[in-house]
Amino acid sequence: SCWFSFHLTNTDYQWPHSQWDGWTVYLVEGMAVKTTKKEEEESVGTGGEKMMHRKRNSRGECVANTIQTMVTYVSSPKTILEECLPANSPLGKFLYGGIMGNGGSGGGDIPTGTIMKSNEDATDPTGNENNSKTNTGFATALALVEKELNDRVWNKSDDPDTVRDLMIGGEISESVQGTIDIDDQMEGSSSLHNDENKIWWRTGLAVRSLLRPVVRDYRMLLRMVGDTNQNSSAAGVVDNNNHEMMDDDDNINDYSEKEDVLTDIVDALSRYRSVIMATLAKDVQVHEENLDLRGETKKSEIDILLTGEVYVLRQCEKLASYSSVVLQSCVETCVKQKIVSVMGVLWWVLDEGNNRPTSDDDMHVVLGWWKLASSALQIGVDGVLSSSLSAVQSLGTDGGIGMIIDSGGDGIGDANAGLPSARRMKVVTDYAGPLLNYASSRVNKILTNDDQDSNSGTAISSKPKKKQMLPVEVDLVEGLKYLIRSTSSYIISALKSDLVVKATTEFGGAVIEVENWVAKCELGTSGANL
Repeated sequence: SCWFSFHLTNTDYQWPHSQWDGWTVYLVEGMAVKTTKKEEEESVGTGGEKMMHRKRNSRGECVANTIQTMVTYVSSPKTILEECLPANSPLGKFLYGGIMGNGGSGGGDIPTGTIMKSNEDATDPTGNENNSKTNTGFATALALVEKELNDRVWNKSDDPDTVRDLMIGGEISESVQGTIDIDDQMEGSSSLHNDENKIWWRTGLAVRSLLRPVVRDYRMLLRMVGDTNQNSSAAGVVDNNNHEMMDDDDNINDYSEKEDVLTDIVDALSRYRSVIMATLAKDVQVHEENLDLRGETKKSEIDILLTGEVYVLRQCEKLASYSSVVLQSCVETCVKQKIVSVMGVLWWVLDEGNNRPTSDDDMHVVLGWWKLASSALQIGVDGVLSSSLSAVQSLGTDGGIGMIIDSGGDGIGDANAGLPSARRMKVVTDYAGPLLNYASSRVNKILTNDDQDSNSGTAISSKPKKKQMLPVEVDLVEGLKYLIRSTSSYIISALKSDLVVKATTEFGGAVIEVENWVAKCELGTSGANL
């Protein structure tokens, strides 16, 4: 699909319309969200909480990815709608992940996840989850605070310290916390997963406000598609100008072509990083205090912080999933600014810590998860090399490096283990190895649990064994292979060009030594018997 999109772009979209029409049914079927009759019956009386399933197929996803990649090469979706696709083609509503043209369904079809809860995980690019469960005093209080926060950040450009003091101060905390207490009394206690919006409400407000340019960009794209559709006289064409996502206080009539969504979100996340970190810390503190009051068991400090990082990334996903480019920029900026860790990214893309059974019927593995994980790991590797570089600026002694990395004889050869080049390589593989091993183990766990579920968890099952892999299983297996290969290749490339390795490797054999070292480390092979 990547090659095909590039080919079409460079050949002025010379492709028969009949081919697009023939592929439409696969894409429409693959993006359709369905529930079984049993699930519809079980959802009665539960506030509409039910599972939404997508019948994924490779042909439909190939076409979808082709369309969504092509649109990243042009300045306006109008080019694809008018010059590439057939007139009035249903494929037009899949330009941005199948979100547009869903008849006022709010979040629309599911562009990024495999399966989601309809009342809590639906991807809504505007960040507005207008359903009965969130239409409470809590939601109203959040909306008021978010409006004030938007004004301070984007209109007044307040100092980060001022915004931080506002978000963790007592006035806002008391007003919002009061509505949480009232809602809890009305609804009863909930699980951690269902309560995550109440646990991390300060963090969610900060992230959504800083990603406001993403919402404006999405609405502007909706308007462009709507204007193109209005020029068509065909019946049944969706008017996206009247889509419910267009209704908001954030007026886009003043939208300027000079606005750059990627530059804006990088600047905002960089400048107001301290605000997000402060809200994360405050939310953790308040949550742990509440657990102590209720006498409930607390998670470890690392796990609760990673849970908060996952929440930050889920907010990015909800807002930016209409564009793989925008979403990747959000994730990369969060990693570079150390708002989230690489492990936090892995937890997010592989649905760790969801407090739900890890089976295909209740999973949210991000489509293309390996690309986001690989990008985050590469940023992490660069960070490790940069942070340890200061220790080797003065190579007169080995003490600087030795303070960071154990110079024991566990290297390519004991004779070389004490060289700065060997220690330099070790610091990188020691960093990347556990992360890749975690990804491998997590993928293995998901696949193993899914296999047990399909076979009743016993050696002899009354259910027939699956004859072919599910699409999500293919994503997991092939994605893990890509992640390990791409990370290993990047480490080799980075170390080959590293000044310390090149300067201290005997007889200039850096290329061979680096490749041998990475091969010996066997990155990502722990528990990877897929």
